[in-house]
Amino acid sequence: MGIRFARALTGKGPIAADIDDGRLAAAQNAGAVATYNTRDETAANRLMVETGGGVFAAVDFVGSEKSFAFANGIVRKGGKIIVVGLFGGSMSMPLPMFPLRALSIAGSFVGSLAEAAEMMRLVRGGMIDPIPLEKRPLSRAGTTLDDLRAGRVTGRVVLTPD
Repeated sequence: MGIRFARALTGKGPIAADIDDGRLAAAQNAGAVATYNTRDETAANRLMVETGGGVFAAVDFVGSEKSFAFANGIVRKGGKIIVVGLFGGSMSMPLPMFPLRALSIAGSFVGSLAEAAEMMRLVRGGMIDPIPLEKRPLSRAGTTLDDLRAGRVTGRVVLTPD
């Protein structure tokens, strides 16, 4: 969904990074112009070279130590990292790096009412395809949580009564 909204709002295809090739393929299908598997140790360096010095902004939809570290490694001077995901962990960064890199870090859990209205305008206007949705019986809740932790879910899973 992030890829679709970024493309609709900017008119440009964003870049996607993930640990799962299936989700990277889904990102390409949604309009990502490039994808990087973050399990590849060369991914951040390749992205830096291919973008001419890094990205201007990164949205961390996971919110883990590893995903934040990757975002921090690919954002150029003056860039911004927006953490949306709630996976958990902590970050550590020398304080002088903030002013030296002119780096901004923000958290976002919900947007404003105006942003929600804009989002719905895009959805109603047919500019955003629905998110992939899989229904599973409630009895598979444990397996579903394991799949989420392992990064095997693309889109959303809805648990329904057995």
